[in-house]
Amino acid sequence: MRVELAPEVFADGEDTTGSDDPTYLTHLYSLLYCFIDERHEWVTNGLVVVAVEEFLPKHLPSLADTLASTARKAATAQVWTGTSQVDPEVVRVTRADLVEHAADLCQRAVVVVENQGSDGRFLAAVAHVLGDERVRRAFEHDWVEFANGGGSTLVSVAAQAVRRFRRVVRVAAVLDSDRLLPQQRTSSDDKADRLRRLGIAVHVLARREAENYVPYRVLATVGRPGEASRKVTLL
Repeated sequence: MRVELAPEVFADGEDTTGSDDPTYLTHLYSLLYCFIDERHEWVTNGLVVVAVEEFLPKHLPSLADTLASTARKAATAQVWTGTSQVDPEVVRVTRADLVEHAADLCQRAVVVVENQGSDGRFLAAVAHVLGDERVRRAFEHDWVEFANGGGSTLVSVAAQAVRRFRRVVRVAAVLDSDRLLPQQRTSSDDKADRLRRLGIAVHVLARREAENYVPYRVLATVGRPGEASRKVTLL
């Protein structure tokens, strides 16, 4: 995710609290490390860079140089990309809500699927084929958790996952459409509506199920020739 830290996160002074609080510093450290390992993208600017350079040598000296360098690189990148002040894709963190945001952003995102084994591998394959490096790295580094939703329990499993998050709901769901005809509305669409109301990002497959996306040349190698031919014909 794209994350912006307000300059006040790194402020010292009598009118601020938390600077020397171990809990605050631990969560700040955890969130900043997410930028170092590129788990999240740091949206920042020169004002924050100055605040980082002043704050970290006092409170996190072992990481001060590395984080200052990371902040400078992020600020330079921001000059070229730009971010609107109303960009809904940017998570904005202040001193007051840093602990809650850090708890959300440093835990694994959740993708609820009907079968975490086959559907999880399907999504990993899609990311590989499309060349999405950020998604591929998220899978590789275990920054994403697949939750097995089954069929009838998928909504309740997703709702339980939502309750893990306090500020930023990092839960998505991928459902088979179960359609018999193109554009047909099914119970999957009803589930999708309920999930979206929970703040979950939802994708309903356009085809009937994930297996329908397997290339025919691959299906043709599965099972005996006659059985494989019959499956391809049905698809």
